[in-house]
Amino acid sequence: MRPTIGRWHTRYRVAGEDGGGAVRIENGVRGRVAESYAAALEEVFGDDPAVYVLRRVQTELTLVNPSMAGEPEIARAWGHRACAEVVRTVMRHGDDPSLVMRFDDTAAFVAQWIADLLDGVAWDRWYYGAFRAYRGLSVEEAIRRALIDYRIHVAAILRRVNPTLLLSRVSPVAAREIWQEAVRGETREIVTGEQFRLFVRTAFGIADALDAWIVERPVLDEVLAAYLATSPSTPDWKQPRALAEAVFAVLAFLERRAFLRIVSFSAPALASLEWLDVEWLAASLEAWAAGTSPEMIASRPPALTALQQRILDVVRSLLGTLVLPDGFAFSERNALALYAALAAAEPLLAAHAAAAPLIEIMLKDVSCGAAAASAAETVPGGRSGRRSTSTQTITSAYAGIFLLTRAILEARVAKLAEALGLHVPSLLVKLASEWTCDPEDLGVVFWSGAVDCGGEAAAFESGGDAAALQREVLRFMRDRAAFAPSLEPEDDASISTCLIRLWTHWLPRLGHSSEEWVLRQFILRRGVIRVNEGAIEVALAPAPLDVVLEMAGYLAPIAEVPWLGDRRVAFIIDRSLA
Repeated sequence: MRPTIGRWHTRYRVAGEDGGGAVRIENGVRGRVAESYAAALEEVFGDDPAVYVLRRVQTELTLVNPSMAGEPEIARAWGHRACAEVVRTVMRHGDDPSLVMRFDDTAAFVAQWIADLLDGVAWDRWYYGAFRAYRGLSVEEAIRRALIDYRIHVAAILRRVNPTLLLSRVSPVAAREIWQEAVRGETREIVTGEQFRLFVRTAFGIADALDAWIVERPVLDEVLAAYLATSPSTPDWKQPRALAEAVFAVLAFLERRAFLRIVSFSAPALASLEWLDVEWLAASLEAWAAGTSPEMIASRPPALTALQQRILDVVRSLLGTLVLPDGFAFSERNALALYAALAAAEPLLAAHAAAAPLIEIMLKDVSCGAAAASAAETVPGGRSGRRSTSTQTITSAYAGIFLLTRAILEARVAKLAEALGLHVPSLLVKLASEWTCDPEDLGVVFWSGAVDCGGEAAAFESGGDAAALQREVLRFMRDRAAFAPSLEPEDDASISTCLIRLWTHWLPRLGHSSEEWVLRQFILRRGVIRVNEGAIEVALAPAPLDVVLEMAGYLAPIAEVPWLGDRRVAFIIDRSLA
């Protein structure tokens, strides 16, 4: 990040009656100081990537006979003096956040600004003057412009922010621009008819040659206008494969609009098309005629290098652990979510030029839906060999109950209940009721394991030895009390009370709080639960003491929860739910 000066105030004090020297400095020197100042900072800080923001720097420069000095020399002296004062301020006040703020690098600076912007406090911070150009914009537009302006840092920025919260404030249109310009590095162009007329005309010629029209041949200009309305990406005119894909995309568009159907293919249909990748287009049309959907064909990657295959494998593994904002359809918001996950897991892979195209390929592949499901192998038990790509969203008035999952796992309540013949979902719903949650709330029912992504609640079963389970939990608490006396339970303490005591124990200074107070402050709050086959994301409405949960580590992900299909559970505080 280049040095910036938010406000530059200069006061001249002139000795003698001639003020011409001050006028000369103001008109001829001051404009050169910024360059000299930047050069001096470069000499001092060198390759240090850190960003320092100083609230105020004051420096003095005395010139004798300024009218006799050269303007470059004065500018150089002024810039070096300002740089020296910056260094002194950092050294003396570097630990005072009211005067100096330090960020690890430009990406960290931008990411923190975005986080504060999403939190609604960015413009209350004195140190965000570098982003003043975005101040009058909406949150969505400010994020869009910043990510595009700082595109060389976009991977590092995205891995430092909460992607779910970020993408919840970004529309599909803005996400597309961010993806294309910031991630893919494509320059946004005004799409014109002349750019795509060739591709539409070529597609019409192929349809004529294959006798593929199933209705009267449409008017080319009308099809061109309709196709342009879908905002197609301009292909790279230097790449024959890209040009072939552009023609294929027009044919797929015509098929979706029920103008044509490719049921047969013959090589002469592609005569005189040496300007594009004829081999790829021929193979694709042949596969289409054989029954493969055009979406599946378009998602097929070219031959991959070992590194590209590694990227694809990592993206595929991440896909099974994320809750994507738009389900598993292809969208730029989903692509950004995957890219952010890749940047967090493998920063070097995210920096590779092939990362973005491979993410698109992966998303287009899974978005094929029924075709992908029918191609999946079936394993014993009737379950698909491929993970389900469906995503469910549950709105709950008691989403905070997921926070108590840690205590249930720590006390091994579910495992003990199963061993004692108790129905675990019934037990968990009973605990939720004792914690004053509505047992019929969809979030509570799902948390208990009584349903699996959209099914009906299982019939509650009785039986087993509930008294034995209570004795085991009390024994567990007494064992823990040997090291933490505050955990010593009453002789008749219920399981629900013991679990609240256990959960509260690790909250700083709150270990002796009453059960009712803990439930009211942390647990009884609404949220949105997003579920897929491999992961659960619990977005909670904010509460005053969330910082305590963060300090205790209770907002960190839970690796797997047995009664929830061994899914990973992640937590976020979503201020849009306030």
